[in-house]
Amino acid sequence: MRATHDAFFNGGFYLWQPERGYRANIDSLLLAQFAPKMPHETVVDYGTGCGIIALTLLWKKKAARAIGVEVSDELAQLAVRNATDLDQPLEVVRADWRFWSKTMPSMAKLVVCNPPYRALLSGAISPDQQRAQARHEVAGGLADLVDAVATVLVSSGSWCLVYPVDRVDELHRHAAARGLAISRRRDVCSTAGEQPRMALIEYCKSGDIHSVEPTVREAPLVVFAGEADDVGRRRYHPTVAEWLGRGSGG
Repeated sequence: MRATHDAFFNGGFYLWQPERGYRANIDSLLLAQFAPKMPHETVVDYGTGCGIIALTLLWKKKAARAIGVEVSDELAQLAVRNATDLDQPLEVVRADWRFWSKTMPSMAKLVVCNPPYRALLSGAISPDQQRAQARHEVAGGLADLVDAVATVLVSSGSWCLVYPVDRVDELHRHAAARGLAISRRRDVCSTAGEQPRMALIEYCKSGDIHSVEPTVREAPLVVFAGEADDVGRRRYHPTVAEWLGRGSGG
């Protein structure tokens, strides 16, 4: 597999990722920013890919150690390479998270994931295996994911994900069934005034599982400052641009 070595955070670090197939995106970076800071804890990243979320959390000192679970052998190899290059304590497990979670005790204070957004039978599935697994639930549905998260979370642990707004009600039902209560939500809008299509959500393994309203509802996050220019380039909103700057440590 051919890979590119790409800069993140204005050159703060570089990651290897597939030249073709599933590549890191802005959703993963926004999720890493949204996740709570737990500098002495272990984080589990389901579907870690090239390691973008887990390595960002470690680089920004928001976790002490990370375990990235990835079913693709090629992506897992890239995640190992990236962790080695950055000298970060990311343990990469080449496994299907559905089955790996069943072998593990409750051991994580934080679980993060940027899961597939589309149900198996919704829309055309990409012929590229990496893209298909990233976009459609071909390797486990939402109920499987929630079960895998709840299994490894310790009591009062947190799960953070980014997910389509139109599937949040479905997500809440599955989460409540496994004892996870919504604690924080921030909707994501492409530009100011647009309806949000994605949401950053945090669940806690405690609290009122019957509530569909979070304890904390943050103001919507606007990603881009206006429309694209004549060549398709878009400027990030100042808040997002600041997050994507070079500084580490949060």
